[in-house]
Amino acid sequence: MQEEEPVAPAPVVPVQYLGWGAVLVGLVVLACGVKGLYDYGQIHPAAAIPEIEQPPGPFSLYLTHGLLPTLQALLGMYTTMAGSQFLKMRPWAGKGLVAAAWSGIPFAVASELVNLIASIRRASSSPSFWYYLVEFIGFILMAAFWTVPLLAAVWFLRRYVIADAGGVPRVQPAHGLFS
Repeated sequence: MQEEEPVAPAPVVPVQYLGWGAVLVGLVVLACGVKGLYDYGQIHPAAAIPEIEQPPGPFSLYLTHGLLPTLQALLGMYTTMAGSQFLKMRPWAGKGLVAAAWSGIPFAVASELVNLIASIRRASSSPSFWYYLVEFIGFILMAAFWTVPLLAAVWFLRRYVIADAGGVPRVQPAHGLFS
């Protein structure tokens, strides 16, 4: 009779941390999006800039100031919903959180790109090379700051799968289910 070598159990992480983290992040993103929509609603272009002969139209104004907050609010609602369903151990919730993270990556890059363009437009009439370099480095750093945790979440959620071990929801290594 051969002795079986004991296999070390794979590290497990409680699902509650992942779910509550997603819910909290979703609520913060939703609140920021709603605040942005509120600020967009307060814009009165014709009264604010009387020297302009033709104020921007409502569609142009929405694209400039309202689109990103709308997308941010929608992303926050979806992330909150997916996180709450992840807490309830719904079968699709892991893939829903992966989709929320993948959606957050282009949103974060686009938001930082809009900030970069706005800061360049606000610059003086002849900004130096160093101004552009500092703004570009800031864009790269902030985009990395927002996207690296989202990529880590995607990696983690694809690598691990939900399992109900003894009534306690846990995350265990997947064997090809999410990959």
